[in-house]
Amino acid sequence: MDILVFDKNYEDERSDYLSIIENNLDGYNISLFMNCEEAISTFKKNLFHIVLIDFTTNEGKSFLQEVNKLNSLQRIITMGYTLSCSSEMGCIYCIDNFHKRRLLKPIDPISLYKTIKDFNNIFCKYANRFESPRLLLNELVKRYKYFSYNEKDEIIFSKKNDLYELKELLNIMADLKNYSIEYEVIDQKSLKIL
Repeated sequence: MDILVFDKNYEDERSDYLSIIENNLDGYNISLFMNCEEAISTFKKNLFHIVLIDFTTNEGKSFLQEVNKLNSLQRIITMGYTLSCSSEMGCIYCIDNFHKRRLLKPIDPISLYKTIKDFNNIFCKYANRFESPRLLLNELVKRYKYFSYNEKDEIIFSKKNDLYELKELLNIMADLKNYSIEYEVIDQKSLKIL
């Protein structure tokens, strides 16, 4: 089975999520593209079991729209760092009209593996969850090496004392502000979600 991947920023990723898939999914051929025209041309000439698309770049959005236009029944896994639906019309429209599943970056290879293997038997893990980014705090904080999220107490805290913590803390605060999640600073290493 063939998988087409469009990820313009694949080389910048923190994990090589495709090699993990290649080593564990027998019988799958993976074609990675970083150029939109090449990806569209290849998609038009071949049938793909699944298409993975980082839709958060302009080229990714264009490629996703083209794939949807050419084959609305295509199995698609959309990826990106944003806490947003890959359909501008929202999750309900996406569920009713397409065969898509969503994963958040950085890509967890195990989640990607399960999504590919069980695509037809699972629903989109993030369906209707982007309306309330607070529900996605666990996934959001996993992006940060030095911080964890205590869901029960609603506290984001540092796992250890390190020089890079301050930079990550400022980035977390920017993400929370970006998604309108209110918080207060408890100390130099912790934030309380309000």
